[in-house]
Amino acid sequence: MAVDAMDSVMKNKEEGNALFKASEFLKAAAAYTKAIKACPKDKAEDEQMAPIYSNRSAAFLKLNKVKQALADAETCVKIRPEWEKAHFRKGCALELGGDIPGAIAALEIAKAKDPSNKEIRTKLKVLTQKEKGQSGFQFAKSDPKPKAEEPKKAAPIRASAGITPGDVKWISEAADLNRPAVSRMDSVNSIGQWISSSLQRILQQSPGDAPWFFEEPDMVKMLDAGLAESMLGVITHSVCFIIDLEQKAGDNPELMAPAQAAADLAGAATGVMHNLLHPVLAAWKTRTQQMSLMGAIMKVLAAPGSPLLAEAGAEIKPSEELSGFLKLIAQIFGNADAFAMLTGHASVMRARMLMLRAMATMGMDGKDKAEWALKAKQASQVFVVLDKCRQAKGWEAVFDRLCSEEGVKEFCSEVDRVVEQHEMLVGAFKKFKFEGSLGL
Repeated sequence: MAVDAMDSVMKNKEEGNALFKASEFLKAAAAYTKAIKACPKDKAEDEQMAPIYSNRSAAFLKLNKVKQALADAETCVKIRPEWEKAHFRKGCALELGGDIPGAIAALEIAKAKDPSNKEIRTKLKVLTQKEKGQSGFQFAKSDPKPKAEEPKKAAPIRASAGITPGDVKWISEAADLNRPAVSRMDSVNSIGQWISSSLQRILQQSPGDAPWFFEEPDMVKMLDAGLAESMLGVITHSVCFIIDLEQKAGDNPELMAPAQAAADLAGAATGVMHNLLHPVLAAWKTRTQQMSLMGAIMKVLAAPGSPLLAEAGAEIKPSEELSGFLKLIAQIFGNADAFAMLTGHASVMRARMLMLRAMATMGMDGKDKAEWALKAKQASQVFVVLDKCRQAKGWEAVFDRLCSEEGVKEFCSEVDRVVEQHEMLVGAFKKFKFEGSLGL
């Protein structure tokens, strides 16, 4: 009887493996569940059951079911504690749930059990770098702007009179690592003053369907030139520079000046991002169609057939589900008016704000970290999609690329980069007392 039962277990396991390979993750999870239920009680904790729990954990991860994936991974560790893949699965589940330190700890155990495993070493390296980006970095003391009186509202920095139109050269000058920090600071301050003057004028108008702030020609010109990306780059480089100095110098007083300059530069760039995001909050309750369409994109990217659900390194093959995915994408982006709305800077900045708010909420006490980590990831995917479509001036080429193994890898790498930059921005808002920037 037990032999027959185990035959059923193995049969369902093989069925699950085939379904997983075909990217049928929900059906694969169901098949693995059948295998587990078919197992006799006296065999439930046999080592041969560990791969089934491991595989179901992987399927749950593809379906963004973090709690179930973690539970299966922990069962796998309990059954077969010496198996490196059990700890690897646990690390992957903890990562998706937003527990980066826990994920690193699990992956360290996996690496110790199989030091030659390239997949484990690569994942561990990525998460270690990610943790550095998330950690509470220590800037040299600076004199930040005071926080706005109303914590729910981001108050723009006041500009001086007679501000000239935005100059794209400020953007390249601010990002030029070969220029002295003081010179780069001048360029960042010029950008900040220009944005402040625009805010003072535009915030006297009511946000709505009329062209407003992000649709103004001068602002479009600056954003097209990479204004936001430049400021994020300044913040990221300055933080990394300071961390590097701290590691090398200790209490060396000679390095206090460059650390201070880097901190001031990061603070100024954070102030620019604070002001740049303010109109998003001011218009948050308007243009509800933007939010509806972005919500639809999130669902499609997580739906069966999405290339983003494919196993790492798997070939993206034509299928009914993939065709269904592309049809849904075409319904959203194929409408010229919808495409223009979604790829305008107002929508791209709103997607950026969604991502930042989810990241900030994830770090709050009493919040479900796994839930908000998933929301942050989904918002970052939408942001990357909209940004790529804007740059390409179309959607077909973007999704054609996504329907390939290399395209998926490229997309996921871009999402990781974007997430790292914006996690650092959330930390910078807190460090430089711009906590009202996200309206939380």
